[in-house]
Amino acid sequence: MNPLWFFEDTNLFKVLYPHKFKAYKKDHDFDAYKKKDYIYFTEDSANKIYLIEKGKVKVGYYSEDGEEVVKAILSKGQLF
Repeated sequence: MNPLWFFEDTNLFKVLYPHKFKAYKKDHDFDAYKKKDYIYFTEDSANKIYLIEKGKVKVGYYSEDGEEVVKAILSKGQLF
């Protein structure tokens, strides 16, 4: 597995000004994902940074045995 970075125990919404984020959101596209959707695979090119606006994201992979290995569960305000 290629390394995947994320900011642990950080909520950027606590340091961003709410009005600036609203203005930023108007000018940029945001993707929405449903529970159990895959966002990123290790073979994908790492050309995006994801900021979680709401919900949770499970970071992990499947071992050769098919076992799910969870490295982290990220939530609102965290980046990966």
